Amino acid sequence: MADIPQRLGRRHPRGAPTPAARPMSLAPRAVPVHRTTEYEELVARHGTHGQAAVFLASRGRDIEEAAARHRRTRAAPAEVISAVPPTWRQAST
Repeated sequence: MADIPQRLGRRHPRGAPTPAARPMSLAPRAVPVHRTTEYEELVARHGTHGQAAVFLASRGRDIEEAAARHRRTRAAPAEVISAVPPTWRQAST
């Protein structure tokens, strides 16, 4: 066991420090992402909220379910962004 070199401080064969020994130069970064919701896809496909509602009704579904999920999904990024520490870098979307 004594012949195994310690990981920290060990040099790469070409002279560069190992990844464990390199100091981190940038603050962590948060990149919020989002997807298109079912409601947005329905309105894009059928043109209006009303036409999407008729389409879903013909299949035994209510558009309010999709609209409620859409509202919750669109509110979530604000909660996530507010939880990111101010010292972290943030990408704008």
